[in-house]
Amino acid sequence: SLLTGVSVISLLVGSLSGLRQVKIKRLIAFSAVTNAGWLVLALSIGQWPLMMIHLIIYILLSVNLFSIFILPEFRSLPHVGYRGRLLKASNEVDLGVDSSTIKYISDLNQLYKTNPSLAFAVSISMFSLSGIPPLAGFYSKYLIINAVVQTEQWLVLGIALGAAVMSAFYYIRVVKTIYFNTSERWFTLDELGINSYITSVTTGLTMVFFVKPDSFLVWLPLI
Repeated sequence: SLLTGVSVISLLVGSLSGLRQVKIKRLIAFSAVTNAGWLVLALSIGQWPLMMIHLIIYILLSVNLFSIFILPEFRSLPHVGYRGRLLKASNEVDLGVDSSTIKYISDLNQLYKTNPSLAFAVSISMFSLSGIPPLAGFYSKYLIINAVVQTEQWLVLGIALGAAVMSAFYYIRVVKTIYFNTSERWFTLDELGINSYITSVTTGLTMVFFVKPDSFLVWLPLI
């Protein structure tokens, strides 16, 4: 059907394009394309409740990530010692930092050292988008895949599974950057303000499924 074709194209375009991205917001944009594919796939097989569940979970995860990535950051500059000596000679003051917003995935280098809580929140969201159990993203994708199996559309199933694996690669790459990449530069985020409440709530809702995975299924009769 038309909806099945749209879902397959969205899954392929989003997952393949996301592999090449180095800018974090573009990565999330192509992630949106991939997740739109999952939504249309659920709709194409007549699973409106599953589409709504995946949509709600994706919105929560996106709000969590954007509440962090729109914050101003303060980054150290390379060759601070050399620049400091030059400015000292001219009686100027240089703290060796600049202010901007998170643009590249590499800007998240060693975030776990400067802000462990935010590093944890970003990692949980990325793992959930990857479909790592027992996070919310795993259950929504699992239910859609299980519904596709029931329809015996094996080609569509194979493409969906392939897209899930490819998208998991670039989500987990972000987590790798946060915890394992090294850099001469560091950054810390400005005060969170209201964003801290948004991040706490959305991360908490995602974490619920660590404690009680079956609670996910309670949503089905309510939609």
